[in-house]
Amino acid sequence: MHGASKNPAHWKLRKANKVTRECETLKTQVALLHTELQHKQNFVGKLEFLIHQRNERINELNDKLAQSREQCRKLDAEADRLAALFQTWRDWWTPPKN
Repeated sequence: MHGASKNPAHWKLRKANKVTRECETLKTQVALLHTELQHKQNFVGKLEFLIHQRNERINELNDKLAQSREQCRKLDAEADRLAALFQTWRDWWTPPKN
């Protein structure tokens, strides 16, 4: 027998080196995927914060809208009351037609 390929210890060493390279490659891939996951989680966190701010703003605007509608309702009621009062005053001061 001659040649290094026939030596079982040499074959085991080559196999171990191959496994070590594959392990290092997988470690690198895991690190890259972990970094990508962190970036995506940060992005999701920012989106959640922005959605929360947006919802708060929507609630504020809905409250203002409700207040404006209530104010319009009161102003309409006052306008109707004043129109009726003016009509009464006009009827009282207008001479009858012959």
